[in-house]
Formats: sequence, structure tokens, C-alpha cells
Amino acid sequence: MPDVQFNDSVYHGEPEESVLDTLLRNGEKPNYSCRKGSCLNCMMRAPDDAVPKKSQAGLRDTLRSQGYFLPCLCVPESDIRVVEAEDAALYQRAVIQSRELLALDVCRVTLEPATALYYHTGQFLNMRRNDELCRSYSLASVLNLDRHLEFHIKRLPGGQMSNWMFNDMKIGESVDIQGPNDSCFYLLGAPDQSLLLIGTGTGRPLHPMRCMTATAARCGSITAHANPPASIYAIPCLTSRRPLQISAIRAAFQEKNRRVAAPVAG
Repeated sequence: MPDVQFNDSVYHGEPEESVLDTLLRNGEKPNYSCRKGSCLNCMMRAPDDAVPKKSQAGLRDTLRSQGYFLPCLCVPESDIRVVEAEDAALYQRAVIQSRELLALDVCRVTLEPATALYYHTGQFLNMRRNDELCRSYSLASVLNLDRHLEFHIKRLPGGQMSNWMFNDMKIGESVDIQGPNDSCFYLLGAPDQSLLLIGTGTGRPLHPMRCMTATAARCGSITAHANPPASIYAIPCLTSRRPLQISAIRAAFQEKNRRVAAPVAG
């Protein structure tokens, strides 16, 4: 089986075992979260060796060319040397601008990045505290419409990051951000297309849907449906930009020539 070299140690891989699992099985403590290639928290670099194409899915061309890959998706075909990702290539600093309670368990957090960030409606960022704790959050802002990066954070029972944001995070404090990430996003250019967006809760998929709706509203009229209508807590954010027609429906349906967009949770 292929060997994995990391931090001057060499570990023997098991059959069909990913690089991440090999490292964890041998007591290493690399960063990781979802273990399925969605969050990108575990990203590493293979400076000398080629990696399977699957393990670089979703990464920018500049990262792929430097040997960056996702160890959770990488089952090596031969011996491989891996190193931790370099912060300068992945992260930039951002300053916390505001925090506002939207519901009992949801707050709006806005950030100002050190350099301008180009992103598509529907993507997400990884946010990292100074103690290296990192979580993925969907963008709730719309490029060229919102001044700051906006996130809607749901407080989770026992959640380290969400409870810190609710209780201890300070305005003016800095965090690291990585991204934007994900390939499921809304593109302008087809104003006559019909979109059926289905989701629930906060985060993914609701935030990408909210942003897609806000972006679409800049091009034409939109209709929002909910069961019940009051369950859409972000409606005031949308109606302030373009009037909405709200109605209640009990079942989502798909008409002929209607495109369904249902982002997968990240």
C-alpha cells in the first residue's frame, strides 16, 4: 500500500484509505471538518507528487497548479509527501463590522475583508478564529449590492463557533477567511428563466437561495412561497430591494421547462 510522508514521519496506508484517514489513524491532527470534500478545511499540498484528479475537484486553477488537494478525497495511487497548506495562499484577514439579532437563535454578522473579494451568489467561505477553530458559512450578501460580507449564523447547542459569535465576539475583532468556495451559484444573463428554489432552516441551502432570489430581483419580478409565509425571516431584507408577492403552498412543484436549483449543504 502507498506510504504517506508528513512532518518527517512515514505512515503506511490501508487499502482504499484516504490521506486524511491515514494521518488521523496514526495520531496526527490535521484540520478537517466535513470529510467529504465540501468544506475544504482539510486542504493540504503535495509539493512533489501528483494527486488523483478527484482530490482537486472544486479548487481554483492556481491552487491545483501548486499541488493543493483535499486529503479527505485523496486515495493515493503511489507514495506521497504532503505538507500543511500555507496560510498566505488560502486565507486573508477580515474585520468584524457588526452583529445583529435576527431571531432568537439567528444573528447577522458582517465582515470587511482586507482586500476586495469577488464571489458568486450561492458560494460560501471558511471562517477561522485566532485559535484555529474553523467553520464554513454561506454568504448572505450579494456582490455589488451589499457593502460588507454578510452571514446569518444559527446558534447550535454546544456549537463552539456559533456560541462565540453570539456571546463573546467583539466588533473590530479580526478573523481569517478562505474562499469563496462551491460551484452551485447563480449567474446573471438569463432573466426570463424560471427558478424553483427549495430549502429550509438557515445556512445551506437557505442562504444561497436568499442571495439568488435577491440577485434575480435586480433583473425582474420574483414570487416567494413558504408554508407558512411567516417562516421566511429574511423577507424584509428582500422587500427593501424589490417588492415580493408572498403566497403559501403545501407542496413544491415543477412545471415544464422549469429549472430546479437545490444547493447541497456544505
